Amino acid sequence: MKYVGVILENLFSIFLTDIPVSLRETILDVVTEIVGVCGEKFGTFAEKSLTILIEFLAKIYSLKTHKSLYGNLINCITLIGPYCKEHYFKYIRDIVRITVELQDNLTETTDCSKTYLKHAIERITPYLITDFPDSLGGAINSIINLIKTIPKILMVDKTPKESFNLNELISGDSVNSGEVKIEKKKLTLSTSDTEDIESAITLLNTLIEKMGKVFVPFISNTEDALIPLLKFYLNEEVRIEACNLLPTILTVIKNSCSTEDLHLKAKKYIMEILSACDTEFDNETLAVYIENMGVLVDVAGVFLNTQELNGFFEKIIIIFENTEKKRLELVNDPKNQNEQKNSKEEAINSDDEDEEEDNSKKDLEEDMEDIEAIQEYIADLIGMLFKSHKELTMEIVKNITTNILPKYFSNTATTFETKMGIFIVDDLIENLGQDILKDIWDDIAKIMIMFNSHNIIEIRRAASFGIGLFAKHTKVNFSKYSSDCLNCLVNGLKVQKKDTDDDDDFEGAKDNATSSLGKIIKSQTDSINVAEVIPIWLNHLPILFDLDEAEEQHLMLCQIMTNNQSNLLVGEHFVNLPKVLKIFAKIFNTKKYSNDEIDNNIKAIVKSILNNSEMKQILINTKNHMSSDKEDQKIKKKLESFIAGDFQ
Repeated sequence: MKYVGVILENLFSIFLTDIPVSLRETILDVVTEIVGVCGEKFGTFAEKSLTILIEFLAKIYSLKTHKSLYGNLINCITLIGPYCKEHYFKYIRDIVRITVELQDNLTETTDCSKTYLKHAIERITPYLITDFPDSLGGAINSIINLIKTIPKILMVDKTPKESFNLNELISGDSVNSGEVKIEKKKLTLSTSDTEDIESAITLLNTLIEKMGKVFVPFISNTEDALIPLLKFYLNEEVRIEACNLLPTILTVIKNSCSTEDLHLKAKKYIMEILSACDTEFDNETLAVYIENMGVLVDVAGVFLNTQELNGFFEKIIIIFENTEKKRLELVNDPKNQNEQKNSKEEAINSDDEDEEEDNSKKDLEEDMEDIEAIQEYIADLIGMLFKSHKELTMEIVKNITTNILPKYFSNTATTFETKMGIFIVDDLIENLGQDILKDIWDDIAKIMIMFNSHNIIEIRRAASFGIGLFAKHTKVNFSKYSSDCLNCLVNGLKVQKKDTDDDDDFEGAKDNATSSLGKIIKSQTDSINVAEVIPIWLNHLPILFDLDEAEEQHLMLCQIMTNNQSNLLVGEHFVNLPKVLKIFAKIFNTKKYSNDEIDNNIKAIVKSILNNSEMKQILINTKNHMSSDKEDQKIKKKLESFIAGDFQ
């Protein structure tokens, strides 16, 4: 650090002499690098450096000279400022004013100052929120104006050069509609301009979360800039980021405005997204649109009447059916079927042909994943509607049970269709419950029990999860279902892995069956023989693959160890205690399988075991009998630390 001051002094002495602009730009870049490397240690040099840069900026800006330096100077000033806040804050309003004036007067989107100004606004806005709210409006509107900046694209051909503004494309209002046409196919045009728009939206999203209700006055202007970008067909990342911003804005409205405003805005945003869905040709983007509609529904709560709800559902089903057609076309296309065959024939193609086939197969897999993601998000969206509107959804439930589920549960249904049907039933169970669905509750039980014995592991996995949900949300008369539910789960745990089974699906199915046993134990204790079920459940812990279920089941294990059912868990003469101890050693102090609450419970349980001579000896014996297997050795080390009372 002892040379930094000398270097800066030499740099600034050269900077202030009559030198070419390009050399000044280089010096500013070097200063920026020095600030980045020094970090907090730059504070020693910050005030002097800031004074030189601000005075130089003030001089050239008043004279309207050296315009190419404005952005770079402001970027450097806002980078140094936080290291001498008291001095920085004397000038911050003027810096904001100049930054906004420059941003608002950038006539060409190719102006390199734009990137510098965006970074400057990003750094300075947090201080405006907390200390200079009177200057906030200019900065935020400057970001919004950047979002509104539509790139110009130069069309080059052998014919004379012609340029056109993309405003016509995204609005669909070309003067001569025949002159400009977008073919709806997968297309991405990425330029520095589209990247700037995307990053400006992302920045605005971050700032809105920090601003909260302070952002309310800017909502209308933001909507004007944002909503047209849902149909910015030349770059899907811009469309995605524009859509991602809508739930953030709606959350601000929910926390700051009236319920009426919340509901009106929710309807408006969903209507605009649905309109964009009608013309969206990129599957990944469409999945984001569907996902964000689910978030909007979750934020808004009950905001639709029955007629609006049914109309919304009809639109969702149309999207679902259209994507289903795409999926079936991919599945049934003879070319794609051939690509998916695991041929063992000797390769005779050239390297280029092999690469083309690999790329084609990869594209097919990505298309299928995107389409299936769309349909899964649609199932989630329907679940959100059930959750928020409950009794108003009965016509939708009737439509689903009479028109959709029979198709998905038919003998000709594909694996994915059957899984989708089970996911939808899961949503019915979780969000509507037995009281609302009492007339079809028996049928729901039969569906889950039937598919728990399916020979396809993916279907059995989904159904196993459904059994747990069913047990959790059955409020009365679970005893009429308990035997069948328990039998199908236990039988599922006995199934041996086939060579064709995917490892994750197979282990996930076992975890789902185990967690469903746990949910039955927890929710339906009075309807089952707990003494029989707990040992079976224990024998298949810990949960290692379905991490969404892991913490709940592992906490439940701790809770049983500390309540009046502990004897059922450890068994007569503590026969099951070694198993419990190994589970604790496996999951303790891990991010994947545990959390602070579980770890604290394990500490308390182990300490009580150490105070019981018989149980302590079992802990020691368990440690001594661990095999030389690598995983067992890891568990042995944890057991040793338990014995030593070391819980680090």
